[in-house]
Amino acid sequence: MDSIYTKLLASGQLSNIGYHYGTYAYSGFFWKLLLAIDELFTELAKEAYNIIEEQYPTIFPLTELNNINYFYKFPSFPIIILPLNKDNHKINQQISDDAKAMKIDNGYFKHHPHFFSDEKSYVHNPSTCYHTFLNRKNSTQSKRLTVVTAISQCARNERLDPANPMRLRNFTMRECIFIGDHEKVEAEANAFFDKLVDEIKQLVHTVDLKYASDMFFGEGHKTIEDFQIESKVKLEMTLPIPSETKNSDEIDLACMSRNLHNKFLCKAFEIKSDEFMVESSCVAVGLERLTYALLCNCGFEIEEWKDCRLKDILLNKLTTN
Repeated sequence: MDSIYTKLLASGQLSNIGYHYGTYAYSGFFWKLLLAIDELFTELAKEAYNIIEEQYPTIFPLTELNNINYFYKFPSFPIIILPLNKDNHKINQQISDDAKAMKIDNGYFKHHPHFFSDEKSYVHNPSTCYHTFLNRKNSTQSKRLTVVTAISQCARNERLDPANPMRLRNFTMRECIFIGDHEKVEAEANAFFDKLVDEIKQLVHTVDLKYASDMFFGEGHKTIEDFQIESKVKLEMTLPIPSETKNSDEIDLACMSRNLHNKFLCKAFEIKSDEFMVESSCVAVGLERLTYALLCNCGFEIEEWKDCRLKDILLNKLTTN
Protein backbone atom coordinates (compact mmCIF):
# COMPACT_ATOMS: atom_id res chain seq x y z
CA MET A 1 0.00 0.00 0.00
CA ASP A 2 1.28 3.45 -0.91
CA SER A 3 2.24 5.69 1.99
CA ILE A 4 0.59 9.04 2.64
CA TYR A 5 3.78 10.71 1.45
CA THR A 6 3.73 8.78 -1.82
CA LYS A 7 0.06 9.65 -2.35
CA LEU A 8 0.73 13.34 -1.70
CA LEU A 9 3.51 13.37 -4.27
CA ALA A 10 1.52 11.38 -6.84
CA SER A 11 -1.48 13.71 -6.53
CA GLY A 12 0.64 16.85 -6.73
CA GLN A 13 -0.38 18.04 -3.27
CA LEU A 14 3.32 18.00 -2.42
CA SER A 15 5.83 18.97 -5.10
CA ASN A 16 9.56 18.71 -4.53
CA ILE A 17 11.43 21.96 -5.05
CA GLY A 18 15.06 21.36 -5.97
CA TYR A 19 15.71 18.20 -3.94
CA HIS A 20 14.06 14.85 -3.28
CA TYR A 21 12.74 16.07 0.08
CA GLY A 22 13.03 19.00 2.48
CA THR A 23 11.48 21.78 0.38
CA TYR A 24 8.00 21.56 -1.10
CA ALA A 25 5.18 23.42 -2.80
CA TYR A 26 1.69 22.62 -1.45
CA SER A 27 -1.78 22.37 -2.92
CA GLY A 28 -5.10 20.57 -2.64
CA PHE A 29 -6.28 18.87 0.54
CA PHE A 30 -2.86 19.21 2.19
CA TRP A 31 -2.86 23.00 1.74
CA LYS A 32 -6.47 23.40 2.88
CA LEU A 33 -5.77 21.36 6.02
CA LEU A 34 -2.69 23.47 6.77
CA LEU A 35 -4.79 26.62 6.49
CA ALA A 36 -7.51 25.09 8.69
CA ILE A 37 -4.98 24.27 11.43
CA ASP A 38 -3.68 27.83 11.33
CA GLU A 39 -7.22 29.21 11.52
CA LEU A 40 -8.01 27.01 14.52
CA PHE A 41 -4.83 28.16 16.30
CA THR A 42 -5.63 31.81 15.63
CA GLU A 43 -9.30 31.52 16.67
CA LEU A 44 -8.36 29.87 19.97
CA ALA A 45 -5.77 32.58 20.67
CA LYS A 46 -8.28 35.36 19.95
CA GLU A 47 -10.88 33.75 22.20
CA ALA A 48 -8.45 33.41 25.10
CA TYR A 49 -6.53 36.70 24.97
CA ASN A 50 -6.57 40.34 23.95
CA ILE A 51 -4.31 39.27 21.15
CA ILE A 52 -1.94 41.35 19.03
CA GLU A 53 -1.64 39.99 15.49
CA GLU A 54 1.62 40.66 13.67
CA GLN A 55 3.12 39.73 10.32
CA TYR A 56 6.90 39.47 9.84
CA PRO A 57 9.35 39.36 6.94
CA THR A 58 11.17 36.16 6.10
CA ILE A 59 14.58 37.72 6.80
CA PHE A 60 16.20 38.67 10.09
CA PRO A 61 19.25 40.90 10.75
CA LEU A 62 22.37 38.81 11.16
CA THR A 63 23.81 41.02 13.89
CA GLU A 64 20.63 40.68 15.99
CA LEU A 65 20.79 36.90 15.74
CA ASN A 66 24.45 36.99 16.67
CA ASN A 67 23.61 39.05 19.77
CA ILE A 68 21.71 36.09 21.24
CA ASN A 69 24.62 33.70 20.48
CA TYR A 70 22.61 31.83 17.87
CA PHE A 71 25.66 31.12 15.71
CA TYR A 72 27.50 29.63 18.66
CA LYS A 73 24.61 27.39 19.70
CA PHE A 74 23.33 26.43 16.25
CA PRO A 75 26.19 26.96 13.80
CA SER A 76 24.74 24.67 11.14
CA PHE A 77 21.21 26.09 11.04
CA PRO A 78 21.42 29.67 9.69
CA ILE A 79 20.94 30.24 5.98
CA ILE A 80 22.68 33.45 4.93
CA ILE A 81 21.05 35.33 2.08
CA LEU A 82 23.55 38.09 1.22
CA PRO A 83 26.90 37.76 -0.59
CA LEU A 84 30.07 36.74 1.20
CA ASN A 85 32.44 39.41 2.38
CA LYS A 86 34.88 40.31 -0.39
CA ASP A 87 37.68 39.95 2.16
CA ASN A 88 36.53 36.62 3.57
CA HIS A 89 39.75 34.92 2.51
CA LYS A 90 41.61 37.15 5.01
CA ILE A 91 39.50 36.14 7.98
CA ASN A 92 38.84 32.54 7.05
CA GLN A 93 41.87 31.19 8.92
CA GLN A 94 41.17 33.20 12.08
CA ILE A 95 37.59 31.97 12.24
CA SER A 96 38.73 28.42 11.61
CA ASP A 97 41.20 28.76 14.49
CA ASP A 98 38.43 30.14 16.71
CA ALA A 99 36.24 27.15 15.86
CA LYS A 100 39.00 24.69 16.73
CA ALA A 101 39.73 26.50 19.99
CA MET A 102 36.08 26.20 21.01
CA LYS A 103 35.91 22.59 19.76
CA ILE A 104 33.09 23.42 17.41
CA ASP A 105 32.66 21.54 14.17
CA ASN A 106 29.58 21.06 11.97
CA GLY A 107 30.84 23.77 9.66
CA TYR A 108 31.03 26.39 12.41
CA PHE A 109 33.48 28.68 10.67
CA LYS A 110 31.44 28.57 7.46
CA HIS A 111 28.45 29.91 9.37
CA HIS A 112 30.25 32.30 11.70
CA PRO A 113 28.69 35.78 11.33
CA HIS A 114 32.02 37.52 10.76
CA PHE A 115 32.50 35.40 7.66
CA PHE A 116 29.74 37.38 5.97
CA SER A 117 29.59 40.83 4.52
CA ASP A 118 28.73 43.40 7.22
CA GLU A 119 26.17 44.62 9.72
CA LYS A 120 23.64 44.89 6.89
CA SER A 121 23.62 41.15 6.26
CA TYR A 122 20.54 39.02 6.87
CA VAL A 123 19.66 35.41 7.50
CA HIS A 124 16.48 33.59 6.67
CA ASN A 125 14.27 33.79 9.75
CA PRO A 126 14.93 30.58 11.77
CA SER A 127 11.93 31.07 14.12
CA THR A 128 8.89 33.31 14.10
CA CYS A 129 9.23 34.79 17.59
CA TYR A 130 12.62 36.47 17.12
CA HIS A 131 10.85 39.24 15.22
CA THR A 132 8.41 39.66 18.11
CA PHE A 133 11.28 40.61 20.41
CA LEU A 134 13.12 42.69 17.83
CA ASN A 135 9.86 44.57 17.27
CA ARG A 136 9.91 45.52 20.98
CA LYS A 137 13.61 46.14 21.41
CA ASN A 138 14.49 48.76 24.04
CA SER A 139 10.89 48.95 25.24
CA THR A 140 9.26 49.06 28.67
CA GLN A 141 6.91 46.22 29.53
CA SER A 142 3.71 47.07 31.39
CA LYS A 143 2.21 44.92 34.11
CA ARG A 144 -0.34 43.67 31.64
CA LEU A 145 0.60 40.47 29.85
CA THR A 146 1.50 40.99 26.19
CA VAL A 147 0.22 38.23 23.92
CA VAL A 148 1.21 38.20 20.25
CA THR A 149 0.35 35.74 17.53
CA ALA A 150 2.28 35.69 14.28
CA ILE A 151 3.05 33.42 11.37
CA SER A 152 6.23 33.33 9.33
CA GLN A 153 8.04 31.34 6.70
CA CYS A 154 11.15 30.03 8.45
CA ALA A 155 14.29 28.35 7.17
CA ARG A 156 17.02 26.26 8.75
CA ASN A 157 19.80 24.24 7.22
CA GLU A 158 18.33 21.04 8.65
CA ARG A 159 19.94 17.67 8.05
CA LEU A 160 17.59 15.98 5.60
CA ASP A 161 16.23 12.57 6.55
CA PRO A 162 14.86 10.12 3.95
CA ALA A 163 12.84 8.41 6.70
CA ASN A 164 11.12 11.65 7.70
CA PRO A 165 9.97 13.80 4.75
CA MET A 166 8.81 16.50 7.15
CA ARG A 167 12.31 17.45 8.29
CA LEU A 168 12.18 20.64 6.26
CA ARG A 169 14.58 23.39 5.31
CA ASN A 170 11.72 25.80 4.65
CA PHE A 171 8.59 25.63 6.79
CA THR A 172 5.67 27.63 8.16
CA MET A 173 5.58 28.38 11.88
CA ARG A 174 2.62 29.85 13.76
CA GLU A 175 3.36 31.06 17.27
CA CYS A 176 1.65 32.60 20.26
CA ILE A 177 4.18 34.62 22.27
CA PHE A 178 3.73 35.73 25.88
CA ILE A 179 5.71 38.59 27.47
CA GLY A 180 5.28 39.64 31.11
CA ASP A 181 6.13 38.41 34.59
CA HIS A 182 7.30 34.87 35.30
CA GLU A 183 4.07 33.52 36.72
CA LYS A 184 1.84 34.77 33.91
CA VAL A 185 4.01 33.80 30.95
CA GLU A 186 4.47 30.26 32.25
CA ALA A 187 0.84 29.73 33.27
CA GLU A 188 -0.64 31.09 30.04
CA ALA A 189 1.77 29.22 27.79
CA ASN A 190 0.89 25.97 29.57
CA ALA A 191 -2.84 26.71 29.39
CA PHE A 192 -2.82 27.56 25.68
CA PHE A 193 -0.64 24.57 24.83
CA ASP A 194 -3.05 22.28 26.72
CA LYS A 195 -5.99 23.81 24.83
CA LEU A 196 -4.38 23.05 21.47
CA VAL A 197 -3.41 19.52 22.51
CA ASP A 198 -7.01 18.85 23.57
CA GLU A 199 -8.19 19.85 20.10
CA ILE A 200 -5.77 17.45 18.43
CA LYS A 201 -6.69 14.63 20.83
CA GLN A 202 -10.24 14.79 19.52
CA LEU A 203 -8.85 13.41 16.25
CA VAL A 204 -5.81 11.39 17.31
CA HIS A 205 -5.53 9.34 20.51
CA THR A 206 -1.84 8.55 20.05
CA VAL A 207 -0.70 12.03 21.05
CA ASP A 208 2.43 11.98 23.19
CA LEU A 209 3.83 14.79 25.33
CA LYS A 210 7.46 14.84 26.40
CA TYR A 211 10.09 17.26 27.60
CA ALA A 212 12.74 17.82 24.97
CA SER A 213 15.69 20.01 24.06
CA ASP A 214 16.85 21.97 21.08
CA MET A 215 19.66 20.56 18.94
CA PHE A 216 22.70 22.36 20.33
CA PHE A 217 26.19 22.07 18.88
CA GLY A 218 29.72 22.70 20.06
CA GLU A 219 31.55 22.08 23.31
CA GLY A 220 29.28 21.05 26.16
CA HIS A 221 26.21 20.69 23.94
CA LYS A 222 25.12 17.48 25.68
CA THR A 223 25.22 19.19 29.07
CA ILE A 224 23.09 22.06 27.75
CA GLU A 225 20.57 19.64 26.22
CA ASP A 226 20.32 17.63 29.45
CA PHE A 227 19.86 20.81 31.48
CA GLN A 228 17.11 22.00 29.14
CA ILE A 229 15.23 18.72 29.54
CA GLU A 230 15.66 18.69 33.32
CA SER A 231 14.47 22.31 33.52
CA LYS A 232 11.31 21.38 31.56
CA VAL A 233 11.54 24.52 29.44
CA LYS A 234 10.57 22.73 26.20
CA LEU A 235 7.49 20.53 26.10
CA GLU A 236 6.72 18.85 22.77
CA MET A 237 3.62 17.25 21.33
CA THR A 238 4.48 14.37 19.02
CA LEU A 239 2.35 12.25 16.71
CA PRO A 240 3.37 8.93 15.13
CA ILE A 241 4.07 8.84 11.39
CA PRO A 242 5.27 5.92 9.25
CA SER A 243 8.94 5.82 8.34
CA GLU A 244 9.68 6.19 4.63
CA THR A 245 12.59 3.76 4.92
CA LYS A 246 12.83 0.16 6.03
CA ASN A 247 14.99 1.02 9.03
CA SER A 248 12.01 1.62 11.31
CA ASP A 249 8.25 1.25 11.26
CA GLU A 250 7.28 4.48 12.94
CA ILE A 251 8.66 7.89 13.87
CA ASP A 252 7.48 10.29 16.57
CA LEU A 253 7.10 13.60 14.75
CA ALA A 254 7.31 16.73 16.93
CA CYS A 255 4.53 19.02 15.69
CA MET A 256 4.07 21.58 18.44
CA SER A 257 5.98 22.87 21.46
CA ARG A 258 5.65 25.02 24.55
CA ASN A 259 8.85 26.93 25.25
CA LEU A 260 9.82 28.86 28.37
CA HIS A 261 12.46 31.45 27.48
CA ASN A 262 12.73 32.72 31.06
CA LYS A 263 14.49 36.14 30.94
CA PHE A 264 16.90 35.31 28.13
CA LEU A 265 15.23 36.88 25.08
CA CYS A 266 13.73 39.86 26.87
CA LYS A 267 17.11 40.65 28.39
CA ALA A 268 18.89 40.23 25.05
CA PHE A 269 16.49 42.64 23.33
CA GLU A 270 16.35 44.98 26.36
CA ILE A 271 12.65 44.65 27.09
CA LYS A 272 12.51 45.90 30.66
CA SER A 273 10.37 46.87 33.62
CA ASP A 274 11.26 48.77 36.77
CA GLU A 275 8.80 46.65 38.74
CA PHE A 276 9.54 43.04 37.78
CA MET A 277 11.83 40.78 35.78
CA VAL A 278 10.40 40.54 32.27
CA GLU A 279 10.22 37.01 30.91
CA SER A 280 8.69 35.33 27.89
CA SER A 281 7.37 32.07 26.54
CA CYS A 282 5.80 30.81 23.35
CA VAL A 283 3.67 28.05 21.88
CA ALA A 284 4.76 27.14 18.36
CA VAL A 285 3.26 24.81 15.79
CA GLY A 286 5.01 23.56 12.66
CA LEU A 287 2.07 23.73 10.27
CA GLU A 288 3.47 21.36 7.63
CA ARG A 289 4.41 18.79 10.26
CA LEU A 290 1.04 18.81 11.98
CA THR A 291 -0.78 18.70 8.65
CA TYR A 292 1.24 15.68 7.53
CA ALA A 293 0.89 13.91 10.89
CA LEU A 294 -2.91 14.35 10.90
CA LEU A 295 -3.14 12.94 7.37
CA CYS A 296 -1.03 9.95 8.40
CA ASN A 297 -3.32 9.28 11.36
CA CYS A 298 -6.72 10.31 9.95
CA GLY A 299 -6.47 9.86 6.18
CA PHE A 300 -8.01 11.88 3.34
CA GLU A 301 -11.64 10.83 3.86
CA ILE A 302 -12.79 13.75 6.00
CA GLU A 303 -16.28 12.27 6.35
CA GLU A 304 -14.69 9.53 8.44
CA TRP A 305 -12.94 11.99 10.76
CA LYS A 306 -14.32 12.36 14.26
CA ASP A 307 -16.45 15.45 14.79
CA CYS A 308 -14.39 18.36 16.06
CA ARG A 309 -13.77 22.03 15.47
CA LEU A 310 -10.88 21.46 13.07
CA LYS A 311 -13.05 19.20 10.91
CA ASP A 312 -15.71 21.92 10.70
CA ILE A 313 -13.17 24.55 9.66
CA LEU A 314 -11.66 22.23 7.03
CA LEU A 315 -15.07 21.27 5.61
CA ASN A 316 -15.89 24.95 5.24
CA LYS A 317 -12.65 25.58 3.34
CA LEU A 318 -13.21 22.58 1.06
CA THR A 319 -16.78 23.59 0.18
CA THR A 320 -16.41 27.36 -0.17
CA ASN A 321 -13.17 27.61 -2.18
